Amino acid sequence: MGPAFVESLPVGRFHGIGPATSAKMNSLGITTGLDMRQQSLEFMQAHFGKAGAYYYWISRAVDNREVRANRVRKSVGAETRSSPT
Repeated sequence: MGPAFVESLPVGRFHGIGPATSAKMNSLGITTGLDMRQQSLEFMQAHFGKAGAYYYWISRAVDNREVRANRVRKSVGAETRSSPT
């Protein structure tokens, strides 16, 4: 499921790819995760510097960022049900 999802995802939907990087990728013919995955690590680094390696790996559904389970919460959600009248 993961690789197929990543393949069809537009590059602008990947974490860390904003409008400027998305536009640059589009100008290079990279519009989806599949297009990004078809590029070499060297190509990605030549065009995107240090971030190129990150883009290379996320297009392959590899994300080595540390999971921080004990961080401070930014918000708390709550639901209330209205009773039928």
